[in-house]
Amino acid sequence: IPMNDVVYLVTEITEEDALGNNIVKERSETAVFCEILSAGQQEFLKAATVGFKPQYRVKLWKQEYSGQSVVRIEGDYYSVYRTFVLDEFAELYLERRVGEQ
Repeated sequence: IPMNDVVYLVTEITEEDALGNNIVKERSETAVFCEILSAGQQEFLKAATVGFKPQYRVKLWKQEYSGQSVVRIEGDYYSVYRTFVLDEFAELYLERRVGEQ
């Protein structure tokens, strides 16, 4: 499986402000090789029924994924809304992140 693409797994440390909103206080990124794929029509339809708007499916080595909920591809941030692990691979299903990048 060609792993020629690079994404950044983002770890965020948040703090609650006086209004109860989570504010990102610290962010670190780890570059990993992967394969970036389209989410696919079936995934798009399935995810849309529960309010998600899939953009990408990212396939990477499972030992490189530690449960991060944000992924950066080039300059755009995406939320991980679903993961799937099979053998030595993990697949992350991403939707564009809205609001604060």
